[in-house]
Amino acid sequence: MLVLINITALKIRETHRNDYTISTDKDKLDVFSIHKFLTNKTDWANGIPLNTLKTSIENSLNFGLYYKNKQIGFARIISDYSTIAYVYPIIFIFIYFYINFIERILIK
Repeated sequence: MLVLINITALKIRETHRNDYTISTDKDKLDVFSIHKFLTNKTDWANGIPLNTLKTSIENSLNFGLYYKNKQIGFARIISDYSTIAYVYPIIFIFIYFYINFIERILIK
């Protein structure tokens, strides 16, 4: 029996802990920040067109990580929703924490 999954019909999931939120809501993603990070900080996606990124987000299961409602991380899962899934992490979360940590040490 063949079962097709409609990715647009997947239920949005969110979890909260302290000031952090993980969400699968595509509308919450800061696509422009993700694009800026990819085009400026990675070799493998340098120069990726914004529309290509938007299409990849639209056709994947996405996870945004937020701190006080500011996006600090992003990952997406590419899957057939049956037997295989590939996790595609974009780790600008570490850059955010690194910069925040350095600012705290240097300024205070």
